[in-house]
Amino acid sequence: VFGVIALVLWLPNVSKGVKKERRDHINQSNHPDSNKKVKVLKSKLAWTIAMVMAFQSMIFYTNVAWIPTILMDRGLSPSTAGYLFMLSQFAQVPMTFVFPILASKLKDQRMLVVVIAFLFIIGYCLFFTRALIFLVIGILIIGLAMGACFSLCMTFFSIRARSSKGSIALSGFGQSIGYLIAAVGPFFVGWLHDTTGHWNSAIIALITMAVLVLIFGYPAAENKFIEDDQ
Repeated sequence: VFGVIALVLWLPNVSKGVKKERRDHINQSNHPDSNKKVKVLKSKLAWTIAMVMAFQSMIFYTNVAWIPTILMDRGLSPSTAGYLFMLSQFAQVPMTFVFPILASKLKDQRMLVVVIAFLFIIGYCLFFTRALIFLVIGILIIGLAMGACFSLCMTFFSIRARSSKGSIALSGFGQSIGYLIAAVGPFFVGWLHDTTGHWNSAIIALITMAVLVLIFGYPAAENKFIEDDQ
């Protein structure tokens, strides 16, 4: 149901997106690097974007796998933990609309990366408490950060390349590498819990992932293109 609602809300943007794509294609075709063969494996920028994709996806997969369990460990009932996690999913929706617009209007998105990382860190730090109000605020902040981070990663695939060919290559590379690395996250966090016997280690791991998003996202957000990084 919510997917259908989101699709209906997004439909007015489709025609605008098509027109923009046509204009961009015309502008890009006149650039000397537009027909240059893109070698993403040799591009440091492509690798940094792939790492951002990896760690934001790792955070998402780990959240899905363990956040409800962590909330129950903090004293919440299974149903309350489930409702709170659903709340974080709702919190993602507005950010998926807002952040691509912000990113496209800025030549340099480094400040957006800093904001996202700090949202993650603040949200997860609130999970060290057992107070319901702090857990609710934390889960909302994490949801906002997740929506912002995912949409920014998707935006990188288009704005960090000069041509549609470059965008396709960057997207395929970034998502392939990113999801492959991200799959390790839930298993690693589960292993940490089994090894340490508590969930604080898992929260620290999630904070570390957020720091890695900042470390790789900051250079990825600079105003440069993979075609220039060959």
